[in-house]
Amino acid sequence: MSTFDAIWEAPVQHIETDAEEVELIEAAKGGDETATLRLLASYMPQLRRAVGHYTRALSLDDARQSALLGFMSAIKAHDVSKSTRLTSILRHHLDAALSEDADQANGSGFTVPGRTLDRWRGIVAAAGGDFSAAAKLAPSHAMTEETFWTVFSALYRSNSLQALNVGDGSEPVSLVAPREIADAEDRVLVDLAFSSVDAIETLVISLAYGFGDEDPVPDAEIGHRHGFSRLKTLRTRQRALTKMRSALGVDALVA
Repeated sequence: MSTFDAIWEAPVQHIETDAEEVELIEAAKGGDETATLRLLASYMPQLRRAVGHYTRALSLDDARQSALLGFMSAIKAHDVSKSTRLTSILRHHLDAALSEDADQANGSGFTVPGRTLDRWRGIVAAAGGDFSAAAKLAPSHAMTEETFWTVFSALYRSNSLQALNVGDGSEPVSLVAPREIADAEDRVLVDLAFSSVDAIETLVISLAYGFGDEDPVPDAEIGHRHGFSRLKTLRTRQRALTKMRSALGVDALVA
């Protein structure tokens, strides 16, 4: 977790005097990270409120990222000769940054803001094109695993995965050899589906549909092996399938 991510949960640190805030703003404009973080800690209640207004349109990660960009924009634009406090322009810059990303997400039918997509692509590139590894890597790049798979799902539904450029920005690169694409996509979808269920659900689904080293096992036999009733096994399997269906963005899975 980066320092900027951690500060969302940190206690508010108020700036007591106008003179101190002016000094911090000028230092932050010059690239002083300590001054920027001190200002951020002071104005975190405003950022949290702004983020809260947009979480229906954006994921929490995306809304926080947009709010931070709005905060940095406010610092850059602030004129201390007109006001000693950042609060005089902060709300405008927060709303501008957040509404831009919300409009992009809601207006295009493709619900991944551009900056988030760039970050997602960078994570995939860092993992060498391995989506499962990239999901595990995502939290170290200020993106939760849940958000990573949400972006993946949006790309999959829009048939955009193979068109992604995960290289250095010069030209699209192939993640796998052409004859391996179908198998690779199957593996990715399986990983995505299983990422949505808990350990018991994973066990039941793996046995019921033959994802292990043996043929599919009936519900009654699964229950006998692991101390479940047949009804509990059935309900666990159905619950897991519902979660997987949601994760994959499909209308139905075989029950």
